[in-house]
Amino acid sequence: LGTMLVCTIISFMAAYGIAHIPGKLGNVLYLIFTLGQIIPFHSIMIALSVQLTNTNLLNNLTVLIFLYAGFHGAFGIFTYVGFLKSIPKELEEAAAIDGCGMFRCMWQVIFPLVRSTSITLLVLFFLWTWNDFLMPNLYVSDSGLRTLTVAIYMFKSTSGSEWNLMLAGMTLSMVPIIIIYIAAQKYITSGLTAGAVKMKLKRRTAENGQY
Repeated sequence: LGTMLVCTIISFMAAYGIAHIPGKLGNVLYLIFTLGQIIPFHSIMIALSVQLTNTNLLNNLTVLIFLYAGFHGAFGIFTYVGFLKSIPKELEEAAAIDGCGMFRCMWQVIFPLVRSTSITLLVLFFLWTWNDFLMPNLYVSDSGLRTLTVAIYMFKSTSGSEWNLMLAGMTLSMVPIIIIYIAAQKYITSGLTAGAVKMKLKRRTAENGQY
């Protein structure tokens, strides 16, 4: 839950800023965050482990939340920017005329318009974080702080495996995923495609001279 909230808020605020930066600077920042998606975690996990050890930040779930937010934020920014650029600027101009500040406009005018995208990202952030095994296994060794995926793995040892407990744990771990997916499935496809569809309609309307 912490990862979902932190990553969504940071991604939206960063995407809002990038979408409103004029000139090439906004495109450069957008490209940097987009390229951040292609860096695999395995290429930096050793260096990151050394840094966390030197700063005594191991076995800390708060640190794990911000690490997940950093890794997933690039995708969130990439998704939000595509949608925010399709929102007419007249909405923000009208809000500014009515005395609405930038921060208030961002959260009370623009953010409700990206509800489907936000719900889609929340579901994806939950799936990626809930199912992750490598990062919590590397950076959380305290048995009281282990995530469910790591705890299930503890039922397996070199001498044998407790398959009954492992299967029970795996079944339990699937329940939240199924519930969240059923509750938000109608937003998943629409959230990822809404921005692209609106941009296409806007471009087609402009070509026809009706915009």
